[in-house]
Amino acid sequence: MVVLQISNLKTARELLQEDVTLNGAEESLIVDATRRIYADTAPTAAALFALDAWFEDDQRNFQFWTRIFQRLMN
Repeated sequence: MVVLQISNLKTARELLQEDVTLNGAEESLIVDATRRIYADTAPTAAALFALDAWFEDDQRNFQFWTRIFQRLMN
């Protein structure tokens, strides 16, 4: 997986989601990958990904990243 800076939100979000859509990865694996890539800022990254999806009127991805954010906060 390529590590991207948060400044390129859409690309980073799509790369992380690719594991779910193409490989059928569990959400827990996306949570782990987000933690590995963004460390202490993982919840912030997930929140930004959710917000980015919301701004693009992408409800499915907005809900996905909201669930990831909630898991990262617990």
